[in-house]
This record gives sequence, C-alpha cells and structure tokens, in this order.
Amino acid sequence: DLNTENLQYFIERIPWVDEVSIGHALISDALYWGLENTVSIYQRCISRAQQKQWVVVCRDFMLKSRIFEEISHIAERLGIEAYAVGGCVRNHQLRRALSDIEVVVVGGDSHVAKELSSIDGVKVTLCQELEEELHRRDFTVNAMAMRLSGDEIGELIDPFCGTDDLEDGIISTVSEPTTTFAADPLRMVRGIRFASQLGFDIEDETFDAICHEAERINNVKKERIAQELNKILLSPVPSIGFTLLRTSGLLAHILPELDRMAGVERRGKHAHKDNFEHTMKVLDNVAKRS
Repeated sequence: DLNTENLQYFIERIPWVDEVSIGHALISDALYWGLENTVSIYQRCISRAQQKQWVVVCRDFMLKSRIFEEISHIAERLGIEAYAVGGCVRNHQLRRALSDIEVVVVGGDSHVAKELSSIDGVKVTLCQELEEELHRRDFTVNAMAMRLSGDEIGELIDPFCGTDDLEDGIISTVSEPTTTFAADPLRMVRGIRFASQLGFDIEDETFDAICHEAERINNVKKERIAQELNKILLSPVPSIGFTLLRTSGLLAHILPELDRMAGVERRGKHAHKDNFEHTMKVLDNVAKRS
C-alpha cells in the first residue's frame, strides 16, 4: 500500500527527467492526497499515457524498493556483498518499471543463495569476482550492477560503459560479438528484442555479427525463441524488431513464411503491395491500441 514513508523514499531516489515526468509538485501532493486522487486532480495537465505509465512505474518501484531493503538487511546480517544486476539495473537507469530482480552475491555459499531466493521475484547467482560475472553478460546495458550492501548502498558499478550506451541508445555486446553469439545464439534475437523494446539502434559491429552468425539460431530450442518473439510483439513498435530480424537473416530461419512475404509481386502492368510491410503496419496499429 502507498504510504508517506514509501513515497518519500521514491521521491528522494528518482530524478524525474524524461517523458513520463510529472514533476515533484505532483509527487509531493501525492504525499497528502494519495496516488490515485492526485492523478485524478492532475488529469487536465497530463496525458492518459503519462498517467498510466507513472502509476505503473511508481507502484512497481515501491514494491521493488521494499525487496531491495529486505536483501540489504539479509546481506548485512550475513556479512556478504550483494548486488542487483541485469535488467532491473538497466530499467532503473532508464526510469522504467523494474523487471525481476537478479542478485549476485560475491563469495557466498548455497545457504546464502537459499535465503535470498526465498524472497519472491529474486533470482540469485553466486560468483567469486563481480567484474568477471558482469563480463559474461550479453550486452553492455545488461552488464551493470547496483550495490545492495555495505556503506555504499546504491552505488552503480559499470565497468563496460553501459550507461554511455543507454544515453546513446545503443545495443552492443560486452565481449567480441561473434564470441558472444557463439556462446548462446539466442542472444542475437535478444539484442533485436532490446532494440525493439527500447527504441535503440544496434551497434554496427554487433549487427554485422548477427547477420554473419544468423544460421546458428537453428541450434536454439523453439520455445526459447518464441519467448523472445512474444516480447517483440509486446514492444511499442513491433515492426522494428521484425524488420531487424528480416534484415539480419534471422527471420528466414525462424519464420520463413513471414520472411517470404517481403517484396512486391508483379503481374503484367499490375503490382501488388508488399505483404511484409503491410503486415508490419497492421501489427504496429494493433500495438498502439492494445
């Protein structure tokens, strides 16, 4: 439930500087009027999209902040180093709703992992060196960590310049791209999925490697690929993802029927519309309304 303490925690730690910002005035009023009432009061000043996104992000942050606090208390009691990593750190930097929380514990054991894993929505990884663990990640925007223990709680650890890529809107691999995709070919589809979800560009060397290694996707289980495709379908502009899949050559291996829809068929003097492009326009229109 929303309360003054939780909302104050939210105010102090989130600098609202992007398109979903409503400003500290609204948040301050929410301390007194409650979140739902305040949004109603400000309906004339902010769009419906802003209202909906702000409510989702605010509630999500409050839930996750309580989880972070619980993790910090356990880490302090056990005397361990704990860090939030991956997607939740990326989304925190982007002021987006946080994904499931992944925690890395440096030098911990199975007992530590079991205790932290008992918290709903928390996945725990044990490692010996934090930077080594981050180096194994797929993309720089996913290779950041936030300290959840010690005197520097909240400190961002970013050895591979993920924040720079977030600011520039770039998806690039931590290691050499071909090596990254050889380790797990699904990462090629994941990279395109992130580009579609975030509206980012894929760094040239990374995209060239996807094109070169596209055939490797045949070694990945269909269920894993389907999960990524579903996430592309749920992105704001799904055509970004499917166009990248087609351009890279991945679509020919994943959904060859859809790939063959590209191109304009001519019969005599008559030309039919490009069915792939038409399908993408329909898909984007559905995404806008759902």
